[in-house]
Amino acid sequence: MKIETNTKIKKPNKEIICRKYRDKKQEVSNPYKSWRQRISPRQYFIFIVLILIIAALSVFGIGFVGWNYIQLSLLIIPVSLGAFLDRYKMGIALALVMGLYTLMYEVFQNFIAINYMNFIFKNPIVAILPEVIGVAILSWVYSKLGIAYKWLRIIAAAFSGMAVYELCILLGAYVVGRPLFLSWTGLSISDFYNILIGVGLVQWGVLSLLVSLVSIPIVYVVDYKWPKS
Repeated sequence: MKIETNTKIKKPNKEIICRKYRDKKQEVSNPYKSWRQRISPRQYFIFIVLILIIAALSVFGIGFVGWNYIQLSLLIIPVSLGAFLDRYKMGIALALVMGLYTLMYEVFQNFIAINYMNFIFKNPIVAILPEVIGVAILSWVYSKLGIAYKWLRIIAAAFSGMAVYELCILLGAYVVGRPLFLSWTGLSISDFYNILIGVGLVQWGVLSLLVSLVSIPIVYVVDYKWPKS
């Protein structure tokens, strides 16, 4: 007995397959166009606004606030905010901008330093690397920490990222600036260690609090008004 069925096997449409292959090949062969298409208007807007904030802090002379041996770089606040809003890529891009500005700011000064911390930023590694590493850790902790409350994740990420940031600066200060500092001040090596630890703890605490207090309301407002697509 012969059973008739109405099922037909659909043959693949060669034209559609060829078009998909061609589009994929064009995307791979033109990486700049593909990269540009991956950036959303939200990312453009946030990046430009944060760059303008960094420029404003620099122009009005409040990008770096220091006294005695302590120097606080307030530029790390908009850099950290970019990492909270758009994770690694924007945070590291802003950290590079901040590091290059810090390097140029110190290199083009005609005097040794206002204080000891100024001098070590004339070294490119000390000027750029701490920001990049610190912001990368901050972004990683914020994105990977399994806490439901966003404000708690921001605080944990801020204290973690600023700890690594300050640790890298202090390591650079120890390696790069120790000989000059000891000859400049006439202090003993034990006094140098005490100053280094004290400066690091103060700067870590103050910067962590500032980053947390500024970032929490802004991140909540931006994510609510303009969520990531």
